[in-house]
Amino acid sequence: MNPPLQSVYPLHAFPIEARRAIEEVQANIKAPLALIGSSVLSAMSAAAQGRVMVKMPIIGTLRPVTMYSLVIADSGERKGGVDAKIFGSLRQRDEVRKARYSEQLLRHMSEHRLWKAVQTDLIKKITKLTLAGESEEELREHLLEHDRKEPKRPRAGTRLRQNLTMRALLDDLDGDGKSLVILSDEGQIVFEGPLLQSTGFLNTAWEGGSIQLNRANGVSVSAENVSITFSIMVQSSVLRSHLRKQGDGPRGTGFWARFLITWPESTMGTRFEYDVDPTWDRLHEFHLLLENMMGNIEDEEAAQLEQIVCELDQDARALWVELINRTELMIQPWGQMNDIRDFASKACEIAVRIAALFHHFSQQTGKISRDTLQRAADIVEYHIHQYKNLFSNSTELPQVYADALALENYLHTQYQQSGGQAIPRNQILKNGPVRPKSRFDPALQMLVYANKISETKDAFRRTWIWMSPQYFGSVV
Repeated sequence: MNPPLQSVYPLHAFPIEARRAIEEVQANIKAPLALIGSSVLSAMSAAAQGRVMVKMPIIGTLRPVTMYSLVIADSGERKGGVDAKIFGSLRQRDEVRKARYSEQLLRHMSEHRLWKAVQTDLIKKITKLTLAGESEEELREHLLEHDRKEPKRPRAGTRLRQNLTMRALLDDLDGDGKSLVILSDEGQIVFEGPLLQSTGFLNTAWEGGSIQLNRANGVSVSAENVSITFSIMVQSSVLRSHLRKQGDGPRGTGFWARFLITWPESTMGTRFEYDVDPTWDRLHEFHLLLENMMGNIEDEEAAQLEQIVCELDQDARALWVELINRTELMIQPWGQMNDIRDFASKACEIAVRIAALFHHFSQQTGKISRDTLQRAADIVEYHIHQYKNLFSNSTELPQVYADALALENYLHTQYQQSGGQAIPRNQILKNGPVRPKSRFDPALQMLVYANKISETKDAFRRTWIWMSPQYFGSVV
């Protein structure tokens, strides 16, 4: 596992308020741009989770907008400084929850003592009647009814966690529509803890599904419609060690395919300082929009926040179909994403989730636009390259791509020579750069799928190749 070849981080794809905040944090902290961008996406996910859902095209399934993010960055890349700034408003919200929880816990303890005293008194009366040989049936009914009214311990108010056991996680998510944020700029805590032993549960949580747990003492936990944001920053050595120990298991279950993974190029050696006081105006604007995404804390605690469902408009749906079909082409045996089919299968859904986050964050009205989905797809495309360079079995260009490129270059020349007219298919096979036919056919189909050429048959069943003038250029 080596650092990936770097491509340009798609900063342009973020909503303007988020883009300005990323630029401001980068200017002041001088951490890698992709590290900051990933943290911003996670903060949006954490602010929207449990409240915002997105309706997937065609199938109509509702999905959470939660993100799983993994940033590989070694010591000194200022991971902690970035997370502290980006998640500042979320941490403040958690402090408010913590204070309110302390008050609720005191009230619960008082109410529970009173409830316990009544229970004890009823038990004494039942025992006395039983010893006297008198009927205690009515009191038993009172006791049963009283037991049903046992005051429930308030749920921990904080949502930000560094690590949890499976049991503790389910306890926090018990109920309907609960959410948590697993946030750590020191990923070793998570990777060496127990949570990543439960990748099946985390896969279900990413889907927004339901999890049941029956304990040995007869108590059952039911977590319905859960939401978890996963934002982990980890040193490369820790990740390497974890992957060696776990082998192919987590990737085989699709666990890593649910993550936006990045290993950004280090900025160390370029972080020169100047005697200028930093400003955080743009970050403050970003935090105000996060607060709007979270809604009122009193309504949140009373479970009165209105659920928001986002969906694509018709133009965006058309783009989504294009993305799906393009991905299907790429995962074919000769395709560029064949060796990362696991991530490819999730890429289009992740793009829709990001589009919903951008739509809600920017306070857009109506349905998600094609432009918003395209910008989300640009971000996912960056992470496709990162994932491929990290997990691909080979970084070599597939033979079919090399053949298609050679064929394309040849057809550029033929287009000019023929005046844009069709060319017999067999002539291209005979005189062109790609042979035998077993290599020629897939390469030609690549160009057909890319809408660069088309095929027709004449009355004599000969196949002709037409070259797209929009791609190969007009004849001078």
